[in-house]
Amino acid sequence: MAGMVRWGSNLLLVLGATAAAASPPGALTEATKALSELRYEAVPPAAKRALATGRLEADELAALYLVWAEAEASMGNAQAAAELFGRALELRPATLLPSSAPPKVQRPFSQAAQSLGGAALDAEVQSSWLSDGRVRTTLAVSGDARELVASAVLLPAPDEVPLAFSQVPRGEVTWACGAVPCRFTVELLDASSNRLRRLGTPASPLTFDRPVATVAAAPAEARAGGFRRAWPFVAAAAALGVAAGLLGWQLAQTEAQYRDVIAHRSLHAHAEVVALDRTSTGLQAGTVAALVLTGGLGVVAFLVW
Repeated sequence: MAGMVRWGSNLLLVLGATAAAASPPGALTEATKALSELRYEAVPPAAKRALATGRLEADELAALYLVWAEAEASMGNAQAAAELFGRALELRPATLLPSSAPPKVQRPFSQAAQSLGGAALDAEVQSSWLSDGRVRTTLAVSGDARELVASAVLLPAPDEVPLAFSQVPRGEVTWACGAVPCRFTVELLDASSNRLRRLGTPASPLTFDRPVATVAAAPAEARAGGFRRAWPFVAAAAALGVAAGLLGWQLAQTEAQYRDVIAHRSLHAHAEVVALDRTSTGLQAGTVAALVLTGGLGVVAFLVW
């Protein structure tokens, strides 16, 4: 009996380090007191009453399941003890029993730990914008081997009015974001609304922002296709540009000759003056036309690229 008392005392020390300090009054006290007094039959009813409060956090739940499991193991209910140890380990996979725990407690604990393989309750959320400006958040629960999760809620900041996900372990909820970036938390709840897991906290919530708008570069194939469409216009514009340059050079030469003839009019016939004037006028018209066509073809090439 003295050994059992020492074992029970060691377990209570573990529980004291595991359970959160903000336990609801009497939520764990009754069950742990019954265990410490070796009144094992009184532990399950006390544990159920603690669960029914709906106010326990994950650490407190893990501690409560450990107390309950130890009582069941001590009464010879190994299967029930393994199930309860599994719940505690799902919530806190790093949980260890004191080395002084008797074999009939160690065995269901080891069985539960082996069945879980270190897996722990977790969840992942993803959010996206809807066309009407609201947010859709999807939830995927993992590691719930004992099916502890009965529901899940999203709490948008700052009012934190809970919005239920459509279902678990996979579900979604649509909600209005008050200010971007959107801030929110997600809670996984058991059948009594005790909090099994919380993603984000009021002080450090989850966030969701609008994506940064980017302009994607045109694919290489699209650029190549644009060049194939535009190259005839580019080639024509280049040819007309060369022609305009030649016409401009000839115009400059003709204008120089015309000025020389005018300066020495007495040495040249009237017909020669008229011919140079007509040639100059034609070259001017041709140069202007070539330049206009070159510009027009360049615009067309740009538009079809």
